[in-house]
Amino acid sequence: MLARNLQREGKRKQYGDFAPRTRREVRPRRQTLTERRVLINKALRRQCFVLLLVASVMAGIITMRSGMIAARGYELGKIQEQTMKLEIDNAQLRVDNAKLKSPQRIKDIAAGEYGMTTPTKVYFSSDKNVKKN
Repeated sequence: MLARNLQREGKRKQYGDFAPRTRREVRPRRQTLTERRVLINKALRRQCFVLLLVASVMAGIITMRSGMIAARGYELGKIQEQTMKLEIDNAQLRVDNAKLKSPQRIKDIAAGEYGMTTPTKVYFSSDKNVKKN
């Protein structure tokens, strides 16, 4: 037996890790049922933790994006409301401007406030009839 072990050690030195192994060396120690359950539980807990972490990150991202979309929607509504108010004010100013430019209004102010009247006779002068020196 000792001779066989020495012979195997010699082959191992000669072939390196490629030397044939005995059945006893290849076979690992058999795990007990509780050891296997502990390993399975650890792996399962690790996978559940990773899954929970990924789900939490995704939920956070979705919540943040929804909040940003809602905030931008409120801003858009405010801007549209301001635009409508400005358009109404602009239309009112155009109506006021047209009223102020009206020739009838100018004539009424001239007659009422300044006592101006429209002349009944109008005289025109012309250079055509004048003799030049």
